[in-house]
Amino acid sequence: WRAEVGAQGQETQAEATRVTGRTAARRALISGISGVGDAAIGFATRRAILKKKGVIE
Repeated sequence: WRAEVGAQGQETQAEATRVTGRTAARRALISGISGVGDAAIGFATRRAILKKKGVIE
């Protein structure tokens, strides 16, 4: 029983870590778009968005 609860706890922790990682990545993208973040990230992000919109090849 304890082992099972422990395993569930670890899975939850792993899931939380994954979600946090995604959130951090999303935040980096958002700050990049608004020009607040790292200039390189912002540039890459804007390029990716323009590509998606078909503005540039």
